[in-house]
Amino acid sequence: MTKSPYEISQLTGIDSEAAADLFFRAREALKKDNQISELWEMATAIEKQRLDAKKFTTGAEAIDNMLLGGIETDAITEVYGEFGAGKSQLSHTFAVSVQLPEDKKGLSKDGEDVRVAWIDTENTFRPERIRAIAIRFGLDPDKVMSNIKVARVHNTVEQMDALEQIEKVIKSENIKLIVVDSAIGLFRGEYIGRGNLSNRQGAISRFVHLGEKIAMAYHLAVIYTNQVQSDPSQMFGDPTKSVGGRVVEHTSTYRIYLKKSGKFRVAVMKDSPHHPDGECVYGVTEGGVVDKVLKEAEIKEAEKVKKAAKKDIEEEVEL
Repeated sequence: MTKSPYEISQLTGIDSEAAADLFFRAREALKKDNQISELWEMATAIEKQRLDAKKFTTGAEAIDNMLLGGIETDAITEVYGEFGAGKSQLSHTFAVSVQLPEDKKGLSKDGEDVRVAWIDTENTFRPERIRAIAIRFGLDPDKVMSNIKVARVHNTVEQMDALEQIEKVIKSENIKLIVVDSAIGLFRGEYIGRGNLSNRQGAISRFVHLGEKIAMAYHLAVIYTNQVQSDPSQMFGDPTKSVGGRVVEHTSTYRIYLKKSGKFRVAVMKDSPHHPDGECVYGVTEGGVVDKVLKEAEIKEAEKVKKAAKKDIEEEVEL
């Protein structure tokens, strides 16, 4: 049910009425099989669905607390920020932490393999980061790596096709997380100039809405990382805003803004249907995203090693 009658008509060449008839017949069949719910539902039924949604850890307790438990399934979480703010670092951590057992704040139940689909548009996926983060969480790096499928795409057509392809195997491969790093970059590069603005926004809309439908239909988490630009009309406060326009802002369930703060990073809850406004400080280490106190400990250890090395050099010079 991730295709509308219009999309069915465009894909198959049948007229709109026939496509609508196919759509409604498919919906009735899925309802009988308890795959989807009624169009109209009581608020209590929606409340139960919300309680059934799962969450997994971000790797940092401070961020988990801000998100009231962690990254949520049945939703799109947009993570945006300037270059070096930690978007890809968070994504690598998510790709590992989602594979943790449920009792360790992951989504693996009864030892089952949880898999991740990663759409890489900027050549940012790094296996060595995954291995280091897996070791930090006490997981087998080889097994963690074997549970991640990566699609390296070079244009927006491949990007859309990768998302459509992965939809076909979500259930059979138990995919619980889709990462798109980054979601809008290729659209900005291909649709240049004001004359292409309408076409660009239409293409972006199709992509992000498909991600939203997939998250809801298959009860998994979708992470979009996004770039930023400066808004010259912003007179006061931070002029930084995510790219992609209102269509991305309105489609994302949760929006987290990342910014640099010296040797640390700051995560800000920018938009959510139910989370309160908030922000937290975290760190990035070899083992992925961690709480500030762990990052501080790493910095102190590095300084200690540096001082010891300097002392050894000075002693050798004296000799």
